[in-house]
Amino acid sequence: SGYPLPTFQWKKNGVLLDDTRETVKAFTNGTLHFKYFTDNDNGLYQCLATNKFGTSVSVKIPILNTKPPLKNNSNQHEPDQKNIEEGKPVAFTCTKTPVTIPKWNKKWYYVVESLEVLDTERVGTDSEGTLRFAYVVKDDEKSYICGVVPSVLTPKEYHTMYETMKLSVTKSDTGVAGKQISPSLGFKSNDIKANIGETVTLECFFNGRPVPTITWTSSRNKPIETGNTRLEVSPTHFGRKLIIRNLTEDDEGDFSCKADNGLVTQSRASASMLHLLLLKYLTRGLSQ
Repeated sequence: SGYPLPTFQWKKNGVLLDDTRETVKAFTNGTLHFKYFTDNDNGLYQCLATNKFGTSVSVKIPILNTKPPLKNNSNQHEPDQKNIEEGKPVAFTCTKTPVTIPKWNKKWYYVVESLEVLDTERVGTDSEGTLRFAYVVKDDEKSYICGVVPSVLTPKEYHTMYETMKLSVTKSDTGVAGKQISPSLGFKSNDIKANIGETVTLECFFNGRPVPTITWTSSRNKPIETGNTRLEVSPTHFGRKLIIRNLTEDDEGDFSCKADNGLVTQSRASASMLHLLLLKYLTRGLSQ
């Protein structure tokens, strides 16, 4: 940021990038976009922002195109198995995948059908790649496999599978089908640090039967209503994600997510706080 608004340039390994390459584009807002990333794009990148007061230079950012090794199916061990009582929650972590730069997404698939496990009101994959069930039913008794997928697929790239889990659903000890369970927190985002003007996403996942309804409260302790386009409760994630666009100073503080499934118990609702910290930023001229 700065006033007047700066113009931006990018360097790779100390050399200014030109605009002739079709696969890399530097936008006027300072964003560097790769249509797809190849080994030739590996290097140290640096952003330069300039206005009449001077030029500010970012730290050098190493970007490497690393791909996980192929899974050797001949050495694949038997899948880990979890025996879970019907109606109880369960989570499968995806921890055996390697670190990739740029970051690849973690996704879960049904082993037999080879289809992706899509988010539903009861089931979802959180931002860390953990597959979560608010509660399990007999139809969930399947084998699941975790894999990594490039954020942007190119024609030669594919899913690489790593970790298999088998879920066995047992009958309830009480023998009561459809037993109700009060909400409990399964996952929440870590505290977030961000700059003014950026977009961030906060996330909560609650267990419970029936599936809890999630409501959000802003850092100003005001309910976030449906239809708010800047503070948006994502409709495609069943209320589990809050997208905050164009961050302002007023956004700094504690947001809360609250779950309620209508049970008349002492723990009728479960809530969690997520802290958003805004980093310092420049409001006037850029540093020399």
